[in-house]
Amino acid sequence: MKLFKGKKTAVGMEIFDGGLRLGLFSRKNSGYCLEKGVTLSLPEEALNISFKTQNIQDPEAFKKTVKKGLNLCRFKGGRLGICLPHETVKLTIQCFQELPEDIPEIDALVRWSVTRNLAFPAQDMAISWTSMGRDAKRGQVLLVAMMSQLVLAQYRKEIQSIGAVPMGFSPTVMNRFNLYVSALPVTGSCLYLALSKWVVTLAGFIEGVPLFFKTFRKGFLHGGMDRHGRDISLMLDHCFMSCPGILFSRVFVDLHGVKVKNLEALLREKGIGHVTILNPLDFIDLGGQFFDTDEASLFTATATAAFV
Repeated sequence: MKLFKGKKTAVGMEIFDGGLRLGLFSRKNSGYCLEKGVTLSLPEEALNISFKTQNIQDPEAFKKTVKKGLNLCRFKGGRLGICLPHETVKLTIQCFQELPEDIPEIDALVRWSVTRNLAFPAQDMAISWTSMGRDAKRGQVLLVAMMSQLVLAQYRKEIQSIGAVPMGFSPTVMNRFNLYVSALPVTGSCLYLALSKWVVTLAGFIEGVPLFFKTFRKGFLHGGMDRHGRDISLMLDHCFMSCPGILFSRVFVDLHGVKVKNLEALLREKGIGHVTILNPLDFIDLGGQFFDTDEASLFTATATAAFV
């Protein structure tokens, strides 16, 4: 009879433009405990983040850096959750009034729906979907992720070659959202706004069902990298136009190691009076090497990826 169970630990890895972030976590009833974390730079030109073409330009340098991070996180082999840059994965909300009962038929329908307007061969895409419930018209809402088979295969091959079993392959923005999803209300309407150094994500929900989910690279919408404000304003306008008649008065904000001046004033101008800043320390306990909310926020994506 085993009286004392050992702590279950797992490692998640985030790949971003110019570097890697890895976290060793143990699972707790209230969330996660970050036991060890490390952020490493990749050699210049080791990665070229792209949706269509292979990303890893220097496989040996990439694998050397991954192995270093895994060793620092005391990784002993096995499952490794992967967070990918948002540019490598396309996320879209799809709604179907009726879906086939057979899963392969649903897969075929979803594939046709999301690839018919892409300038990319459908057979070259890896596609996964998650049912998110029914909207007000009783349509079935799916959150669909698309990724190039070529890009996916290269990441899988190089990570497997160093003795890990890569799992998940979700975009970082989705893994961060998964950490906070339990904090969002399942009644009424609300927004989820996530800001990081690189991207801005906005999602709109009614009765817990997403009607809008978009991610843009910071500066993409207004042509500059100097601030988030203009991007946020344009994305809110886009969301409101996409969801006519829905009043979004509440927003839950995920500040991923960034600060935005006058954010609450900007949101009030858009008619959003109730602003909740999501605190990663409500979900992640910190080990001895970490001290503050900003540090914890850097590892939100790797936490959920670790236990995928």
